[in-house]
Amino acid sequence: DAHRTALRYNASMNADILRAFLDDCKAAPDDDAPRVILADWLQEHGDTEADRARGEFIRLQVALAHRELADEDPAERA
Repeated sequence: DAHRTALRYNASMNADILRAFLDDCKAAPDDDAPRVILADWLQEHGDTEADRARGEFIRLQVALAHRELADEDPAERA
């Protein structure tokens, strides 16, 4: 009984932390740092394999965006 209560508390706390990270991402859409932090947290603290995969997906999106910017012709950015 106490174990179930602790699990529910942990799940609630994780949901609050996840919501805070998502809010940070929305507040700074041009900043990759909040997304990288979210990806790290999901990979390290995700409750399911889907959470951990989501973290990896976010990390790959950020890396791909940086790669595309690096490959872009500087004249096209102006």
